[in-house]
Amino acid sequence: QTRFFNRPVLFVGAPEVAHELLVEKAASFEKSPGIRLLLHDLAGEGLFTSQGELWRRQRRLMAPIFQPIVGPFYKGLAVSVGLQLDQFRRGMNAIYKDAGVAAQQLAFLRSTANESGVAFGSLSEAFVRFSAATKSAGIPLGVTNDLFASVTKSAGSLGLTTEQTSGTLDALGQIASKGVVSLEELRQQLGDRMPGALSAAARGLGITEAELIKLVESGNLAARDFFPAFSR
Repeated sequence: QTRFFNRPVLFVGAPEVAHELLVEKAASFEKSPGIRLLLHDLAGEGLFTSQGELWRRQRRLMAPIFQPIVGPFYKGLAVSVGLQLDQFRRGMNAIYKDAGVAAQQLAFLRSTANESGVAFGSLSEAFVRFSAATKSAGIPLGVTNDLFASVTKSAGSLGLTTEQTSGTLDALGQIASKGVVSLEELRQQLGDRMPGALSAAARGLGITEAELIKLVESGNLAARDFFPAFSR
């Protein structure tokens, strides 16, 4: 991520994200007026500057030329996405021992990714780890999904990186495994990655931040009580 003419610019390198941008959600990402203006004198209303139906028509005309170049890329991309989905299904089946639940969780992850604006591929591994931790800790599936959806939607609205989002979910997975919330996890692992985590937790529990810190320091804030509050 960088800035260009004081505007944020994000470079995409992950195959699954490129597939989402160029194929699944192509209609949602238009060329900026600045880019069109810069390239218009050079390319006119060509493939790199046009939009909508004109772009689709030119894309169809140019496809045979680009096919030998991009064909191998998309073939590799399809294999990568397929492996990712297979790994996710295997992980869900290993955790829940139920193919129906695994399919349900795949649909849930796709829906949550679309709603939060976060790429499916960047969430799948973190979701498997998080699900394994909460299942082992006896956290109900509904609570697990509510918490995951809340975190990923907040991550999307805050513009968090994949690393920050995954780190937040891993921290919550640690809390589930331990059964109680520690101050290190609340202030550092969660607070440093997700701005406002401390105040959100206090608000969900209906107490002040100072009261929350005292509760955590006493070792009496259980994960089963913390998770629903943090999801609100």
